[in-house]
Amino acid sequence: CMMIEHKAGNDMGSFDGKGVEIINTKAKYHVAVTATDAAYSQWQCRIMYYWYKKSKDMPGSAMGKFTRILHSGRGDQLMNEIPTFVVDPLPEG
Repeated sequence: CMMIEHKAGNDMGSFDGKGVEIINTKAKYHVAVTATDAAYSQWQCRIMYYWYKKSKDMPGSAMGKFTRILHSGRGDQLMNEIPTFVVDPLPEG
């Protein structure tokens, strides 16, 4: 079940009388996080992935997949631990 709160005057569907629309869905959230190969970024990703897995394991969890988008242009040691997609860094400027 998903709850969406609408602002006054927004005509996007039927409401429950309190400005909240309830949508039944089985859709899952795909968590995507951008990261570098710096130590601090790796630490942040490890912590985030830990809490993602804890949340995903809860009954009725809406957590789907997790992807770390590594924009260093090369893999690192966390690729065996966290689902990772490697991309080239953006050019300077």
